[in-house]
Amino acid sequence: MAKSKSQSKNLASPFSTGGGGDDFQSKVGAFYLASLLAQHVPRGLDNGTLDEVRFQRLYDGEPLDDLICVADTTTGQAKLALQIKHDLTFGQNDVFNQVMAACWQTYNSPEFDRDRDRFGIVLGLYQKKIDEHYQNVLSWARNSSSADDFLKRIGTKGLSHKNHREFEALIRSSLNAASGEDVSDDDLWGFLRSMVILHFDLLKDGSRDYNNAVNWLGQLLRPGPGAVDLFTRLYEISSEGNSAAGGYTFTDLLSKVQADFHLQPARNCREDLDKFAALRNHILEDIRSDIGGLTLNRVEVVDSLAGHQFGKEALLLLIGPPGVGKSSIWKKLVERHCLEGSCMVFSANRIDGQGWTGFAHSQGITRSAEELLLAMSTHPHPCIFIDGIDQIIDNGARRTVNDILRTAEKVLPTVEGRRRWWCIATAREDSQAQLKWLDNKVVKQTFPGIKIEELIDTEVQLVLDQNPRLKPLLSQDKLKPILKKPFLLNLLTDQRMTGGEADNFPDTEVGVSNV
Repeated sequence: MAKSKSQSKNLASPFSTGGGGDDFQSKVGAFYLASLLAQHVPRGLDNGTLDEVRFQRLYDGEPLDDLICVADTTTGQAKLALQIKHDLTFGQNDVFNQVMAACWQTYNSPEFDRDRDRFGIVLGLYQKKIDEHYQNVLSWARNSSSADDFLKRIGTKGLSHKNHREFEALIRSSLNAASGEDVSDDDLWGFLRSMVILHFDLLKDGSRDYNNAVNWLGQLLRPGPGAVDLFTRLYEISSEGNSAAGGYTFTDLLSKVQADFHLQPARNCREDLDKFAALRNHILEDIRSDIGGLTLNRVEVVDSLAGHQFGKEALLLLIGPPGVGKSSIWKKLVERHCLEGSCMVFSANRIDGQGWTGFAHSQGITRSAEELLLAMSTHPHPCIFIDGIDQIIDNGARRTVNDILRTAEKVLPTVEGRRRWWCIATAREDSQAQLKWLDNKVVKQTFPGIKIEELIDTEVQLVLDQNPRLKPLLSQDKLKPILKKPFLLNLLTDQRMTGGEADNFPDTEVGVSNV
């Protein structure tokens, strides 16, 4: 049973003691313990379900000792090692260098699996530069094919922002100091591929992550009350774990709370989450990110979207004419989102079945949409991504989308005016009239759209520098609209389309149109 009122009064709110130092660590620990009880994907990993939470493991040889999360995945256990700081200045200072040295030791540990494991920093105070710039560097590292590819993206002006380059230089300098010698490009790239920076909004009552955790716990306690009291109990257990270097599996934690709280069995969604991850990867692999071998980061566009302040609307559209790179930018947002957790990703041509039930059957998924959305909701901004939403014309596929959106609205409700989830989709320009099939109780008929513009001159020039045989086309004004559209420009860089010999390359409007 849930605690009685008299029992509840004995539980001091975790927010009554302030938000700094050890108290913040205990709040973060309570968040992960809530994830453990709910069998969710731990924030900082993009797959697997949380299996164990360990505190203060320096004695056990863990350099990043504040919090260790172990997740169960289909390919084995994945570990997330975190250092928790209420605030941290990214720069050449003793505290930052100590944290980087601990990260470097973790990365080089024989126990660290560089394909699955992650390490990083948890922060209590939001820093705009981290969110809008540093996170992009980590995303580029994780989604680059090699150290050379990554460093080219970072080092080329026009492909990156000065804040991206400064962050790469800062990390390299810190690792050089930690290792006592210059680190290799491969080690720098690998280090950044494995690193996470997580912001937790837990500093005051009613904060985002507190509300999220209480919502999950409420799902476990249904139909009874007690979610706030349960979070407070998890905070106490987290504080005990910090003091005694404790560790808790799901069974351990359940035994500590089940006498006072009647919990429904948590549904382990790991296998279905892995199927969604595989679907996501297939969709992203279909979307080409490079033009003639050069990956354009579209820095200004992606940074502005990463810092976008979402309103009350459930749907955000990336709109524009065909060929301007909407899907490529959408893909970058998905990849960046996956730095902190899992998400649902769909494309217009990969939605089978008649509604959620039919779609789930086609994918071999056994859990409900409600269970899966909750398992993915450890991300600070749970998102549903849809590429080509205006091209969904099959009624069954439309029912699937509406089923998912309605479920998200139900299980991730708006709290104190804060929307907890969004759908980010691509659509052709002037296609909003084609989206009237969306459930207007969830998606209002007027929703924001952000126009994706054509490539700017500096981006076109970077592609032409990479593909010199295209440079003569730049002198023809009538061809400039083609050169500014990534899809069409990519066709021109493909030698299978135009032939490998420079002399055979079309240099007229008619010739280019034929291509």
